[in-house]
Amino acid sequence: MKLLSYFLFSLTLVYSCNQKDEIVVLKRQKLSETQKNPKLKKETPNTVLELDIEGMTCELGCGGAIRVGVKDLGGVNRVRFDFKEGQKKQRAYVSYDSNKVDKNQIIQEIEKLNKGQFIAEEISTEKTTTNS
Repeated sequence: MKLLSYFLFSLTLVYSCNQKDEIVVLKRQKLSETQKNPKLKKETPNTVLELDIEGMTCELGCGGAIRVGVKDLGGVNRVRFDFKEGQKKQRAYVSYDSNKVDKNQIIQEIEKLNKGQFIAEEISTEKTTTNS
């Protein structure tokens, strides 16, 4: 029984160590992709779009899908949520460069995600000033 326990422990340890190496490689690949792909580089926002989004069930899953989809458009710096459990509509704030993407593209992208799961409604659009 002890031999079996040691074997399983060793197997688990070896497997865990291999997984960490793969994660490091994936992170390096992602960093390399970010440096090569201009859409993934950090953007300088000049506008904040405030939205109500209907159809979100959680901040991590739904919010993550929205973040990735909207950032893939290019020109988007940050997507932030004011998520409140149990509310029908969730508030989102999208900081973006209006010279690279417009609010209608952002709204359309959100609404096509997850087979049309989300409905986005503009609350306000505010130009911001940046200190260079």
